[in-house]
This record gives sequence, structure tokens and C-alpha cells, in this order.
Amino acid sequence: IMEKLPSKAVVDAVIEAKSEKIVASDVATQAGVSLSQARKDLTTLASLSRGDIAVSSDGELIYEFPSNLNSVLASNSAKYKALQTFEKAWPSIFWGIRVGFGVALLASVALIFSTIVVLQSSS
Repeated sequence: IMEKLPSKAVVDAVIEAKSEKIVASDVATQAGVSLSQARKDLTTLASLSRGDIAVSSDGELIYEFPSNLNSVLASNSAKYKALQTFEKAWPSIFWGIRVGFGVALLASVALIFSTIVVLQSSS
């Protein structure tokens, strides 16, 4: 529960990259985050997904992830799996909240209207 998850933008950028090997600058550009944030998130992502980190000849870190990154993350991180489940369920939950609010609003208007009618008829 206390594990830190990488940002969704970075995970999406890694998944969208067609290459299994990726550098932080490419992810930062594609995800729209700072380079330091991309490095932190990629390191966290590599740790969670059992990815590989190598150093290129010019000293840049090259991250390598499995091709089925979403399923690997879901199997290795309960928090990531719960977050994915919540994101899938949220539209239905939100719809239920909106319907409940609408029903409560109509019920209160009907109650107020019927109360006014009863008070007027008793006078």
C-alpha cells in the first residue's frame, strides 16, 4: 500500500513506445513531464516490472521493459491492480452518484410540493 507508483503519463508513454528499450528523455518528451520525474518514474517502473536498466556507451540509462507491461505491473503490484480496477469502475460509480442525486432532488421537490398542497387544502 505504501509503494510508490509511477505516474500514469509515464506508464502510458512506455506502453505506447514500440521499442522495448527506451531512454528517459524520450519518455519525458512523450509524457510531458520533467526529465528528473521521468527518470524517477522509470526507475520505479523498472523495479515494479522487473525491468532492466543498462548504461549506454555515452553514459545514458537505457530502460528495458517487458512487452506485456500492464499485466506484469498488475501481477506484481496490488496497488496498481486496484488503481486499474477503480479506473474501470469509476464511470459506473459516477453514473450511480448522478442518478442518486437526481432521484433525491426529485423526491425532495415532490415532498415540498405535496406539503404545500396539504397545507393549502387544510386551511
